[in-house]
Amino acid sequence: MLSLFESTDDDQVKERITRVLLDRLIVHRPHPWGLLVTFIELIKSDNFWSNSFTKCSPEIERLFQSVARSIQNN
Repeated sequence: MLSLFESTDDDQVKERITRVLLDRLIVHRPHPWGLLVTFIELIKSDNFWSNSFTKCSPEIERLFQSVARSIQNN
């Protein structure tokens, strides 16, 4: 999943990958281990934060930052 995200230049594919992972993280715990690892590695990437969909609105940007903080604190 991470290599697909990094290798594609299509922003729609990157947005869909992120949306699916985020949808699974928003639901109640426990989260699958692989999901946590994948999303953590994704948000650690500088390439992730440079995508336009992470900054499309202030609410979305706060959501990504909130999820990133909660995952990194665990």
